[in-house]
Amino acid sequence: MEALLTFLRLDVFHLTLAVVIALSAFRIFSEILEWFCRRNGIELRIYRERRERKDLKANLQKLTDMFVEKEIDDMRWEILSFSSALSDGRNFGKEHFEHIISLHTKYENILEENHMENGLVTASMEVIEEIYKEKLRNGTF
Repeated sequence: MEALLTFLRLDVFHLTLAVVIALSAFRIFSEILEWFCRRNGIELRIYRERRERKDLKANLQKLTDMFVEKEIDDMRWEILSFSSALSDGRNFGKEHFEHIISLHTKYENILEENHMENGLVTASMEVIEEIYKEKLRNGTF
């Protein structure tokens, strides 16, 4: 009980300062050890694992970026192809139009999530939506 009372009487500032100094010393020692190991060609497991994690994270980001680009390209191609087929006079059902409109929404969301701009399918979507609305008005589905 007396040890607890002694601990509670400690100055919080000095205790905090001691902890910060100890952690800083440990960090500095760790940095010096890492530098020494690199300089002498020694590879410790912890540093190898840290490097491998960093490489894995970079490769995962690269794959994610490639996947997003492919998804965007595939969606863009499908929308442009549909618009081109409509312009050539090909006839499609209501489900086709709804699929393309839904696909365009997903396309816009992916672009927004990845801070990208849509500069290619806007005109095509205007044509698609215009023909869709015309077909709805005329009841030609």
